[in-house]
Amino acid sequence: MKPLKIILTSFLFILAPGLAFCQFFTIGPKVGFNYSSLPTSSSLITNQAGKAGFQVGAFARIGNKTYIQPEVLIGSNSASFTFNSGGSASVQNATFSTLDIPVLLGHKLVSLPLLNVRIMAGPDFVSLLKNPGLQIPNPSQYTYKDFNVGAEAGLGVDVASFTIDARYNFGLSQINPNLGQRLNYFNLSIGLKFI
Repeated sequence: MKPLKIILTSFLFILAPGLAFCQFFTIGPKVGFNYSSLPTSSSLITNQAGKAGFQVGAFARIGNKTYIQPEVLIGSNSASFTFNSGGSASVQNATFSTLDIPVLLGHKLVSLPLLNVRIMAGPDFVSLLKNPGLQIPNPSQYTYKDFNVGAEAGLGVDVASFTIDARYNFGLSQINPNLGQRLNYFNLSIGLKFI
């Protein structure tokens, strides 16, 4: 839990300067749709399939043409796969409840009073709120890590007070080292700028 406390403290420090300069500060809620996958390097896994999930939370945007966008999001990610061991196979459905804290650096390619087109990228710090125990032999050998790091990149559009982001998250660390799995997902979200 210590990495999570460090990230939340860093998030507050990032927000503090923006509060002093409200003309460069935006905050608001957002909701989104995820499509997740668990790519793997393990020969024990076949028939991988992604599944849909969601995210809900809040974002802040600090800056003008170039900006920092930290977010706090609670979401659901899931995928299914077949686990093969000892001549037997079992279908596994791995569903994760997550706390995501992406910190993105963005730039407005088009900056008009009522329309912005943006690009963004940055790290995503992910803490598992619900760890999916697998129904397989010796499950303790294949435990999912409570904390992992990803990288996000994508495009965004602002229309008046609405903000729409389409991003892809690449798992940088293995969420399950013994299965060689990484958590990747595509996210499409809409937010509302309160300030």
